[in-house]
Amino acid sequence: MKKILAGILVLLVVAGVSYNFGHKAGLREIDIDQGENKAKEELVELTRRDFEEYQKLKTLEERYQKADEILGKVVTLFLADLGLRLGYKPIPSSDLGTSCSPAPAAPCPPSSAPAVVTAPPSVSPPRKQTPRWMNEERRLLNETSEADARRDLKKMQIPDLFAAIQTAQPVGMQDAQAINGRFSGEILFSDRKDHKSDWLIEWEVNLRPGATPLGSTSIVLTNKADGKVISRTRGDRPGKDFMKIPGSRGLIVNVYGDDGYIQIYPFEDGNTWLGNYYEKVKLGSYKMSGQVSLHRVN
Repeated sequence: MKKILAGILVLLVVAGVSYNFGHKAGLREIDIDQGENKAKEELVELTRRDFEEYQKLKTLEERYQKADEILGKVVTLFLADLGLRLGYKPIPSSDLGTSCSPAPAAPCPPSSAPAVVTAPPSVSPPRKQTPRWMNEERRLLNETSEADARRDLKKMQIPDLFAAIQTAQPVGMQDAQAINGRFSGEILFSDRKDHKSDWLIEWEVNLRPGATPLGSTSIVLTNKADGKVISRTRGDRPGKDFMKIPGSRGLIVNVYGDDGYIQIYPFEDGNTWLGNYYEKVKLGSYKMSGQVSLHRVN
């Protein structure tokens, strides 16, 4: 408690000095004696009245609360003087002692009232725009035929698949259950110069019981023309090859050892999945080269 009182007394002295310095050093156009007397009177009155109340208090808790109140008043008084001095703009010595003029060239001296500091308006961070391809996903909700869905999928092409993959996350339990089981279908290529034949695709996910999506996975790609297996991927975590981009309704699936991905969506109550196929052009760059359809086998 003694430390608190000592701090208050120090602030009282600082505030008094602040008032005297403020009036003597910069505010010469104001009546110096009047300003100093007013400051002293306020300080003396504050000290006398509040310390009388403080001495009448009996409990330690009440004295702490009163000490905080006195400290707050001293700080307020000090800040008021500080704001006054910071807001002061000196006037030419030739104008000292003259009355305040309404003309712009002779501004009125600042008031002794506490300066009102207006906080700058808060600026909201810019909202991150949803990618155009993600907005187009809503179209699939209203489609009833695969032909219409495939047409919509072309408008949902991801411009920079590599960047999108960097934001992808492993599938959660709900999405893992949707892909659980065996699905088979085909990838239809649009460019016959690079792909003479379409591919057959099959995935199988066997989830283990539990709260997290764990289990075996298998993805097989086969050349449709000659039946030769192009790629066979096995894993023990569905989240390794089956991913989801935040905000998207579909999945991103690594079907060809990082050389090929599919952007795929459930259709017809989840028994059919439709999407776009992307193949690697060079490191960090992919292009859409076909579309994929898969149907639940079991």
